[in-house]
Amino acid sequence: MFVLVIFLIILDQVTKIWAVNTFPPGTPEMKIGLGFHFTHIKNTGAAFGIFQNATLILAVLSAIVSLFLIIYLINKRRELDFLTRLALSLILAGAIGNMIDRFRLRYVNDFIHFHLPNFDFPVFNVADSCVVIGAGLLILGSFLMPQEQKSPKTADQGHGSDPLYPSSGGLERSANETTQDPTNMLVAGLVTGLTAAAVVEANQTKGPYDSDDLRAGFEDVSGDSGGDGGSSSK
Repeated sequence: MFVLVIFLIILDQVTKIWAVNTFPPGTPEMKIGLGFHFTHIKNTGAAFGIFQNATLILAVLSAIVSLFLIIYLINKRRELDFLTRLALSLILAGAIGNMIDRFRLRYVNDFIHFHLPNFDFPVFNVADSCVVIGAGLLILGSFLMPQEQKSPKTADQGHGSDPLYPSSGGLERSANETTQDPTNMLVAGLVTGLTAAAVVEANQTKGPYDSDDLRAGFEDVSGDSGGDGGSSSK
């Protein structure tokens, strides 16, 4: 899985370099299709104007999360199922991808913009996509896990109290203990925070949902939609 992580980090950095060189300030968006466009913006903070220019703090937090995920994946590699390892690898790649930008540039390069006539999503990048997809796979795995935990009970069914066949209760307790492991709970919390950070990061970009537009929208429910994507500056 670490090969996948390295590949995604390289992909993230290469695509960001391409976007920076292809879309200097003032360059119009490049339409791809299905509502997707290529552009380039610099993201220096969090959502709604919070933590503006706090890139270094966000970089340190990303480094802590990345280090934790690396240690967790190494220590639990034989216990985690494929879907969970894949999900955490995607999240790790996304965290490191944006962390590199924050430490190296003091901002994050975003360049993928999805918008339709009546819908405009904040600009994001490959690293953000990895985090969100990884979190989605982790949630999917949490729904599939209970079905997998039932299989040991089915295998032991019918042996009763025969000492040669241990009761399935121990297997169920073991599965529940794994699910309720504080480390697993901490990973889930970190993943949730990291996913929120990806969304937060996108909302702060120079797009139609900057802080002024949001405040105007809250004050006037029937107000107009946000301004032109990429027109505001940080």
